[in-house]
Amino acid sequence: MDILSPDLLRIAWNISLIFGAMSGVVLILTIVVRLQAQSATERTKAFRHKVEPLVTAYLAKHESSPAVVAALQRDPSQALSLLMEVSDRLAAADRKALHNLFACLPLRKKEAAALHSRQWDKRLKAAERLGYLGDGVSGPALVDALQDPVLAVRLAAARSLANLGETRAIVPILVAFDLPGEMNQRRLAEILYAFGPAAVEPLLGVLANVHGTYSDNAIGVAERVLGMLRAPEAVKPLTTLLTHPEFRVRLNAVRSLGQIGDHTDTAPIARLAKDPAWEVRNVVMQSLGKLHGTRHIKLMEEGMRDTSWWVRFSAAQALWELGGPGHETLHRAVDGSPDRFARDMSRQILQEHGSLSSQETRA
Repeated sequence: MDILSPDLLRIAWNISLIFGAMSGVVLILTIVVRLQAQSATERTKAFRHKVEPLVTAYLAKHESSPAVVAALQRDPSQALSLLMEVSDRLAAADRKALHNLFACLPLRKKEAAALHSRQWDKRLKAAERLGYLGDGVSGPALVDALQDPVLAVRLAAARSLANLGETRAIVPILVAFDLPGEMNQRRLAEILYAFGPAAVEPLLGVLANVHGTYSDNAIGVAERVLGMLRAPEAVKPLTTLLTHPEFRVRLNAVRSLGQIGDHTDTAPIARLAKDPAWEVRNVVMQSLGKLHGTRHIKLMEEGMRDTSWWVRFSAAQALWELGGPGHETLHRAVDGSPDRFARDMSRQILQEHGSLSSQETRA
């Protein structure tokens, strides 16, 4: 049998023609896609080249609103992207000047509808964009997005609600991210902190937890945010939570009281210096230093003998922050403490602050 029969050659030729045709189609499609992308890039550049100077002039009050609005409405989608970038470059207080420009873009209903897309990346983009398009449509749509199955979408919705100042969403956000873990709770606290002083009242309601509605995770995040906001109204409920059975709630209560800086009564915090959780003992030492609790020097001195290195370090650092009396205690401990850990830690802190004498260095 002849291997290179006419039939086999014909088949090979047909196959090569098919592959050639497919390669040609792929090449044409690639060229078309590139041309479209290049055209879109050029349109974006042209739009920005013309409109961005108008927005800048508007912010400087050198350009009238109607002229800028007319330019933005020629391409609302491009306009939204541009205004978002400009807004992010401005200080929070200066962003109000852009509200009228965002309001002129007919995109709210479209973006709200995109929150229900089957594609999570479209939902994410919509959640981010709605944070700049504040009105009666954006808020409720973003609250619904807090239940999205994708965490990134929920986070974007929460940030957008904070950006819009939708205070009614504070508790729903807290409940939607009721998750354990330090990183999760820190990220949530940062989002709620963005609401500013308006968050104080609803978060105080969470601390009260009259009906047992909120978990320890939620209470802990509320404590954190009230401390970050330095809300004096939170001192009393935070002090009450110092006896909570969950150590993380006690920890956040102590930390927040230290941040708020109420010096009137440090005794409730000092009572936790012997807490079974080293994390709580650690923040007790830190807070006593921040609150200049000079009448608790003995406790801090004892803290330098704690079984936890972090507690010993925080106790010694707190003594340093007290100034004169604390410094004297550290110097006495270098040579006079019967505890090796206390001697080593006091020497370390004094050395870090350049306050260790040559005689103490040799000891």
